[in-house]
Parts: sequence; structure tokens; C-alpha cells
Amino acid sequence: MCGIAGLINFKNKKIDLKRLESMMDSIRHRGPNDQGIVEFSNVGLVHTRLSIFDLSMAGHQPMLSDCKQFVIVFNGEIYNWPEIRRNLKRKNWKSKTDTETILYAFIEKGEQCLSLFNGMFSFLIYDKKNKKIFAARDRIGIKPFYYGKQYDDFYFGSEIKALISAGFKKEENQEAIYDFLRWGLVDHSKNTFFKNIFSLKPGHFLNIDSNGVMSEKNYWNLAKITNNNSIINLPEAIEKYKFLLEDSIDLRLRADVKIGSFLSGGIDSSILTSRLVEKLDNKNIECYTYEFDTGGAGEGQYAKEVAESLGITNKLSTLFSKDVPTYFEKVLWNEEMPVTSLRVLSAHKLYEKVLK
Repeated sequence: MCGIAGLINFKNKKIDLKRLESMMDSIRHRGPNDQGIVEFSNVGLVHTRLSIFDLSMAGHQPMLSDCKQFVIVFNGEIYNWPEIRRNLKRKNWKSKTDTETILYAFIEKGEQCLSLFNGMFSFLIYDKKNKKIFAARDRIGIKPFYYGKQYDDFYFGSEIKALISAGFKKEENQEAIYDFLRWGLVDHSKNTFFKNIFSLKPGHFLNIDSNGVMSEKNYWNLAKITNNNSIINLPEAIEKYKFLLEDSIDLRLRADVKIGSFLSGGIDSSILTSRLVEKLDNKNIECYTYEFDTGGAGEGQYAKEVAESLGITNKLSTLFSKDVPTYFEKVLWNEEMPVTSLRVLSAHKLYEKVLK
């Protein structure tokens, strides 16, 4: 993951660099490989980078277009970026990154560029000439995008703490708290647990003009797509599923860093891991599993059996009862919403193990 954040003042007031530095510090954990800040008087953009494609400084963000009119901050991964490039007018690419691909796809096609992207993403592009903002989030909301407007400032970030660190007033959202306590809901709407801070809805993009007028639009809707699809028979469905599965795995194998898998021992992760082993010819593949110290509650035994049958290394992370208070605080700080399951704590500890 990477981290994005920023401030835009709609009265052309200069953004204080210290506020941007505070934003960057608050999300530095999302991007250990590189950090960057750009300022354009009333606009400040922040990025912290976890490198996946092109590990060189050619992938540094915020990234400006050659004409200096557009600048992007991006979090996520576009799996089909090489294919997208082949159909764009630009030929003198300066990096092998999906970030540069998104930027020039937007310059060439505007909001229609979203139909090209196969991946998980949240990004914001600022048009310096027309003083307009375009932001978007992936189809099912894998990557976060939080935003809020206070006085004459527009705030955004990958995490809510980025907004608060820059001075956004921190108040609880009583309605969201009620929905959680009464119904157990945590991400059912654009509202967050913080008053006046919103989550850009999955499959939506946001346009903001030079006066700060915002419009949020839906660009992808699964229900509409499903209703418009024709009914196919079982053999056709099986073949289509197999094609989509293989294609999705192939696309996700594109990376300039090591690839592994999270393995529970269940059907889904076992199929994915077995296909991963076959496609990479079992070259230094590792899989990771979380477990509990209570015995029988985790997935360690199942994952071990699958890993042994595939001939790969399985690394186990165990959540002990003594860990719960510490990881409860860690998860609460990172997720910025109530903790709904001990499995979330186990997963967090596992992610720490992977990143070490």
C-alpha cells in the first residue's frame, strides 16, 4: 500500500508546509520506500510510497505531467497498466509504473479512463490550469479515500488521521456510533465515525471545481451489469470462471518485488496458492497463515497440510491471549473504526510478520 493526502484552499490561501508535513508523518507507515510533498500556493499534495512497479525514483510521487498542468497522488495497483499503455497516444514513457499510466490515461480520456483500469486504487489528480480536482476509488472499495471540507479547505487522505493531523476538527459521529452499537454496521455508507469526514463510495469518482463545488458520481454498478448480462449455461459458466481466475492470477503476478500468498487452508486460498506455485514453478514461494493459541480455532493445521502437499514454506503467526490488548489498540489506530473480530487482530500481526 501507499499513502496519499493533501489540502486545497478555495480562497487561494497558501498552504502551510507544516500541515502537509504533519499529514505525511501520520501516514508514513503506509510508505516506507519514499515520501514526497508538492506545493502550488493554495494546493499541497502528499505521498508515501510502497514500491511495487519500477523501484527507482522514476516512480516518485507526487508525479507531475510533462506539461506541468497535472499532478497525481495514487495508492494501489493497476494490474493491466502495460496493456493500457499500448492504446494511449503517449510514447515517451519515463517510468514503468502504473502511476504514470493513470496520469496520462486521465489526460487523454478524462473520467472515461476509469473504465480501463483493472485493479485496486484511490487517486487524486489536480489540474493546475483550471484549478479542478478529480478523485476516484476502485470498483469495490479496496483502497480507502477519506475527505472532508472545513471552512475554505478541502482535506483528503488514505487515513482519517491524516486529515486530523492537518487541523480538521475531531468530533465523533453519533449516527455512525448508533449504527454500530445497534446493528453492527461499520462501512455501510459514506459516513465515518468522525463527523463531517466521509469515505468516497466504491465505484465512484469526485469532481471539485475551482469554487469548491463537489459532485460525486457512480461509474460502476454490479447490479446493473448483472441485470444486463445474458443467461449462460453451466458449461459456459465454468469455462468463463476458469478464464477469469487464470487471468486474475496472471495479472497479479506482475511485480518487481517478491510474491507470496496468504493461505488459510480453505478452498479459495488453496486454489490460488496452487496456481501460484504452478505458474512460478515453485521458485522461493512462501505462504503465510495466522493462528490462535487456544487450539483448534485457527487455520494453521489446514494450511500446513496444503503447503506440504505443494512443497512450499508456510510461515505461521500466532496471536497469543497476552497479545490481545496490544493488538486491539494497534488495529483500532490503523482501521479508525471499531474492532469487530479477534481475527482482525490475528491478521494484523500476520501482516507485521510479512513486512519484516
